[in-house]
Amino acid sequence: MAASVVESSQQEPGHAVLGVLGVIGAARAGLDARLIEAARIVVATTGAALLTDKGFASVEELTDAQRRAWRSEAKRAACAEVEGTLGLGVVEARHLVGVACAPRGVRIPVLGALDRGDVTWGMVRDFWRRCARLSPDDASLVAESLFGTEAATAAPERLTPDDLLRDTPWHAADYRAALEREATRAEGVDVQAERDRRRDAYRQRRASVVVDADGTATLSVTGPLIAVVAAHSRIERAARLLRKHGDLRTLDQLRADVTAALLVHGQLPLPDTADDASGWRDLQVPDLHRIARVVTGMPTVQLQVVLPWDTLTGSPACTHAGLDERSGREVAHLLGAHPAALTPGHARELALMPDTTLSRLLCDPADGRLVERTLTTYRPDADMRRQVLAADVHSRAPGTQHPGTTCELDHVSPWGGSDEEGSRWAARRPRPTSSPSASGRTSSRRSAGPPPGSTTSAT
Repeated sequence: MAASVVESSQQEPGHAVLGVLGVIGAARAGLDARLIEAARIVVATTGAALLTDKGFASVEELTDAQRRAWRSEAKRAACAEVEGTLGLGVVEARHLVGVACAPRGVRIPVLGALDRGDVTWGMVRDFWRRCARLSPDDASLVAESLFGTEAATAAPERLTPDDLLRDTPWHAADYRAALEREATRAEGVDVQAERDRRRDAYRQRRASVVVDADGTATLSVTGPLIAVVAAHSRIERAARLLRKHGDLRTLDQLRADVTAALLVHGQLPLPDTADDASGWRDLQVPDLHRIARVVTGMPTVQLQVVLPWDTLTGSPACTHAGLDERSGREVAHLLGAHPAALTPGHARELALMPDTTLSRLLCDPADGRLVERTLTTYRPDADMRRQVLAADVHSRAPGTQHPGTTCELDHVSPWGGSDEEGSRWAARRPRPTSSPSASGRTSSRRSAGPPPGSTTSAT
């Protein structure tokens, strides 16, 4: 293995250090690609030995059932060999062998992205964990979007404002969001099958408790995405309100106490202070009266979902534009502290739920910019804030998916006396420190706002 040495420049020493870091990162990703190829050879060698042991000369002699059994047995044996040789855990070895045995349409883009240094093995492992159950064709589409070399099929996060592929590695936050979106889109192609899978998952909902040795316990609840996120949003809002009004407990402590108060006391009827029943003190939540005042006075929780018009109606938002192959297949986006991608079928179910409010977002089809708003004052009012949050969704700071609802509004360019269509405003997350990078480079990201003709659904 050759090592590259970059001499430091007296004018810009930071550039040399970052250059060495990039070279090492790309070399590590390339070695991971070779590791995948080696694992594929191990599977092939193990499979050939198993075939000989069973008395067959060729795979063609096997029936379909025998071939499936042979393939599974070869992969299990290869996983055991990889575990022993590399010292990996069972799950890690299975992921490595799984990627090595993936269809060509998946494996080739993945190896190419690793060789270019665009992704790390951790990103590839996340891709396989999320997409292994997809059909070969659907998994290939997701792989082409995340790892391919064609700008026409690449994820928007990989493109420059000029619709060219970036030559920089994936950022982790952008990658996770794009992976979830593209995988959800692939799953949503067959609406009925996706709905059946979701119903099966709903039937597996559960609540469990793990008792710890230090006098604490952990409660876990698994259920429908919307219900669990809504519950956490309500807990989060109550905790922050208590903190805002001077409660000295940390946010983590307040979240735990609010949750316990809701679950132990139901709708929080305050207990009789004279009640000295055995065990009551163990159930007592600290400062229950204050929590009760905040929780019972809170409004119903609201969740915001951005739903493309094409997906909602099955017809294009722009009548002069023809339907392309993805029309009606775009995913919806659940916004907030726990963002998620929703399949078209799931999103349409939410839109038909009682008390759902639909709001139209009119966007410029050329660049996706949200329009239909003019304001001449400097300080944004509530409507302007809603406009900016609908357009930006999350902070415009590079490499972050922080929800815009907790960001500060600031101008993209210096204020000149008018804010036409709200285009000068942007959601920016306040940071405790601010310093330029060693390279002095700036990042440019595509707007994460809704696609042209989107509709937001608040449930």
